[in-house]
Amino acid sequence: KVAAAKGVVGAVIDTNIGFLHERFRTTQTQTRFSALWLQTKTKTADLQTGTLCNTQIAGSEIDRLISGSFVNENEIYGVLNEDLFEDPTYQRPLPRSTHGTAVMDVAFGADEGEAAAHIPLLAVQIPPQAAQDTTGTTSESFIVEGVRWLCARARQTFPGHELVINISLGVLAGQKDGGRFIEEQIRREIETAETLGQTVHAVFAFGNGPNSRQMAQITCGAEPSSLGWVIQADNVSPSILEIYAKNGTLASLPAALVLELINPNGAALIYNTDESGGFLLDDSDKTGARVYDTPGRAFSDPTRPEYHRHLCVLVSPTVQEVGMPFASAGTWTLRLHQNQDRPLDLVLQIQNGDTAPGFPAGGRQSFFEGPLGPNSFPAGDISVEAPLPHKGKDSAHFTTNHPRYHAIAASQSRFGDVAPSAYSAIGATWSGDPYGASMAMDHPYTMGVTAAGTISGTQTQISGTSAAAALFSRGLVEQLIATR
Repeated sequence: KVAAAKGVVGAVIDTNIGFLHERFRTTQTQTRFSALWLQTKTKTADLQTGTLCNTQIAGSEIDRLISGSFVNENEIYGVLNEDLFEDPTYQRPLPRSTHGTAVMDVAFGADEGEAAAHIPLLAVQIPPQAAQDTTGTTSESFIVEGVRWLCARARQTFPGHELVINISLGVLAGQKDGGRFIEEQIRREIETAETLGQTVHAVFAFGNGPNSRQMAQITCGAEPSSLGWVIQADNVSPSILEIYAKNGTLASLPAALVLELINPNGAALIYNTDESGGFLLDDSDKTGARVYDTPGRAFSDPTRPEYHRHLCVLVSPTVQEVGMPFASAGTWTLRLHQNQDRPLDLVLQIQNGDTAPGFPAGGRQSFFEGPLGPNSFPAGDISVEAPLPHKGKDSAHFTTNHPRYHAIAASQSRFGDVAPSAYSAIGATWSGDPYGASMAMDHPYTMGVTAAGTISGTQTQISGTSAAAALFSRGLVEQLIATR
């Protein structure tokens, strides 16, 4: 049904993909999708093995749904979700506009005269619970599984074709040198595909929020360095903080680091890396928090960076549920000191953010306290004073220096001058490329681009580096087809 001679397959891994939309069809009744994988988190197909249940929909089935007797597309999504999910929260039609549909449209939606509008499509929709978990931890394995499935499916259905996978998902905290599980595993999938004669490109969003107060850099000595950590009320998910040493790049924490965490009621959790021996300190009955000492690990593969030892601090939700610990909302105080003569530079990164639009409330962004500072950084960004820098907030998922990795930031075109968009993340010297590749998303009087709403005939606006990555994917497809 789709012109296979074009030689490129477009794919997206995202949330809530409106795959029935007319922008993804060749005719009124024929889809461009070869297949779609709707992932789930909780259902099991086999109670003995615990195999996760899911739904894979072939293009022929999508054609049947398009031309079937359902009242509308929304009804179809509702019926599918009722069968797919056990939780009634997710057994409903999709919202009017969704991130996955908009990204899919910007990357590969049908526009007359563009090659990207005619290539075959594949997609993986990650579970809503993975999107709702704003730490990004839940989504990692689903994204990796999605990449593996897309590579295998494209090789089987379209042998010899190049595959462009758009992944406009990411997280802030991490060591940002290629050592994170998700980027290492995707790199392996790409290189495995190449040994099988398949070229795979992975396109990622660089990250947003340079002025979010989710990062701090402090120097730690014998005298405690203090910092405020604001935990918001009505937060139904844990707030998570990662602490790394910094020595040029991020590095493993040494011994002799002492962390004091004091909640708004004055209860204190004290953690000493010398004395705790790498075990979990569970003091949640007292403070509503825990500290995990995550050990470092070196790998036999010389191309894989060492996994750095770091502290992971979790504060419980501030909404009380029966039988579950909860924490006090307000300003928590962090005090860090160490007994060595040599000062220790630390980077603190808050992992989770607000819940994405279109999902039930799952998280409210915690942040460090720090006053707004002068306009002293490039591109007119409003920065924040030390110890809260605006650099280094690029996504921790995708910092690998690999020719098939494309991390895309957003820029603004101002009467011929191009500068980073105010919302686009900026890397630091220790977190890779300062800006990443850039796509012009914004103009003097407009921001973002028009994209498909969830239902055929509807539209929405999408901005951020998610949209920039999708635009790059579209341009990459055009380039690949032109050179074949």
